[in-house]
Amino acid sequence: MAFVDAKVTKEIRNVLKEKFPKPWKFSVTKRHYSEVVVRIMEGPEDLGRICVNGYAQINRFHLDQYGSLRPIFEKVLEAIFEGAERAGRPYYDNSDPMTDYFDTAFYLSIHVGGWGKPYRQVRKVVA
Repeated sequence: MAFVDAKVTKEIRNVLKEKFPKPWKFSVTKRHYSEVVVRIMEGPEDLGRICVNGYAQINRFHLDQYGSLRPIFEKVLEAIFEGAERAGRPYYDNSDPMTDYFDTAFYLSIHVGGWGKPYRQVRKVVA
């Protein structure tokens, strides 16, 4: 049964901070009891080019459609899976939509920006 708790979202947040240092900003939340929602809110890359009004939903099953941005979204997915592993809730998906059978550790959504809070491109911090 799909289930996610605060420990999983906390670990995903920690891994994203490790893999994407400043100026990247993410929002990691759980929706209801079964879904993790990751929003990319700020970063040095021009993710705004795929957005409409500063917002976009990312289809994790077709990352090839995002061209040169694909490696960023792949890295976000890796961070989500690694965070879930660290939290003791490894991600799996044994679903078979053809037979209406859904079995996954949890559902997940990736967004660029948020409703009413558009993605913001910022400059890299030079130390």
